[in-house]
Amino acid sequence: MERRDFLEDPDVRAMLRFQAGDEAAFRELYLRHFPGVVTYLARCLRSRERGEDLAQEVFLRVHRYRDAYRPQASFRTYLYHVAHNAMLNALRSREPAPMPEDPLEALERLPDTDTPEQRASEEQMVMRVASALFELPERQRAAVVLARCQELSYQEVAASMDLSMPAFKSLLNRARVALLKVVGP
Repeated sequence: MERRDFLEDPDVRAMLRFQAGDEAAFRELYLRHFPGVVTYLARCLRSRERGEDLAQEVFLRVHRYRDAYRPQASFRTYLYHVAHNAMLNALRSREPAPMPEDPLEALERLPDTDTPEQRASEEQMVMRVASALFELPERQRAAVVLARCQELSYQEVAASMDLSMPAFKSLLNRARVALLKVVGP
């Protein structure tokens, strides 16, 4: 995607308006993206509370360094790059959070099925996947969460993690292999 294509992104345009002094544009970006950033950070940090706190810091950084922003990718890619770096810094500087009592909050619930037995089986699978996800190294966990739970494109995830596409695919493949060892094919 060329630079001029990014200017078609409504979020990029909002960020550029914010750079020009339009505070309402920042509020627009905040309202649109804050829930997704919280979800991403909470899943990676294993704590909703820590995710919410760090998401606030992410948006403070976006606000504080608005003049340094250049539309070289989609705004969402830029935002998750900031969030990813903040998450890595938080993980390096603190003790890891304990495993949540209910790992189901880490993944979307599977659709309802017809029988209680099917629901119980699906819930057990979700628990195994969530537990396995928490055991992945932080970069692998971040790659899976961004690509699968946040539904960013591989290009967006690679850019937000400062990885080349081959390096990102390798990282994601290592995460898949690790998850398959726990949950099976």
